[in-house]
Amino acid sequence: MALAAAGDPKDAYTMGKITAIEARDAGVHWIYAPVADINNNPDNPIINTRSFGENPGRVAEFVSAYVRGVNENGGLATGETFSGHGDTAADSHIDLPVIKADRARLDELELVPFRAAIEAGVAA
Repeated sequence: MALAAAGDPKDAYTMGKITAIEARDAGVHWIYAPVADINNNPDNPIINTRSFGENPGRVAEFVSAYVRGVNENGGLATGETFSGHGDTAADSHIDLPVIKADRARLDELELVPFRAAIEAGVAA
C-alpha cells in the first residue's frame, strides 16, 4: 500500500524486478505476489496493507507493473490472493471468509486488478 501511495507505478515494476532477481539468485522461480485484491473493507484483518489500495484502477495499474517487472527478469508472478478477499472480515488462515457480492460487483470492482494481471502476462 505504501508503494502505491508514493504514486509511481515504475516503483512497482522495480519492486517486481528486484524480487525476481533476488528470488532467482536464491534458486526460487515462482513468486507469490503481487496481491491483486482491493482493500475495500477496513475490518479486513489479512489483506489491508498488502494491497496496493482501494481504487480498482490504481490497484490494476500497480499490479500490472509489478507483474511486468517479475516477468522481464526471469520470475513467475502470481495474482494473489482471491477476488473479493479485500472485502472480507475474516482471516482466511483461520476462518472461512464469505464474499457476499453479485457478479456485477465482482466485474466492476474485485476482478479489475486480476484481469489486468492476466493482460500483463501473470503466470498464475
